[in-house]
Amino acid sequence: MYDDLLRIAMPGNIQGMSSASVIAFADDVAVVATGHTTALLEESMNTSLDAVSRWMSKTSLTLSVSKTKAIMLTTKRGYTQPRFYLEDEMLQLKEHVRYLGVELCRVLGFRKHLECAAAKATTTITSLSRLMPNIGGPRQKK
Repeated sequence: MYDDLLRIAMPGNIQGMSSASVIAFADDVAVVATGHTTALLEESMNTSLDAVSRWMSKTSLTLSVSKTKAIMLTTKRGYTQPRFYLEDEMLQLKEHVRYLGVELCRVLGFRKHLECAAAKATTTITSLSRLMPNIGGPRQKK
């Protein structure tokens, strides 16, 4: 079913200037767009989001705009923030987004991901340490 979504033509692709593609895993879908300028990026992303939205409508699936997140991955300073629209609603750009268990940060860093992973590991270690005997650690029973 989702194979058709991966095959739809992205109308905003301009060779060497901008491109867009759909990446999917199970029911998580990401539209990834690139552009040399903010205007090209906006055009590529917005036309691609429109194509995905039309495909969703055609297949009787609903798209939750409130759950949709956008992030601009760049190391540039002083750029004009692009405006992305989905079903006539402007998507707010986030500082970091979690996709398939990985925290993606706007400046291409992994500090937030490492902080989340460390917190999760600490919670797991704390839970396991409470289960172990107080003296001598875990033991194998015969």
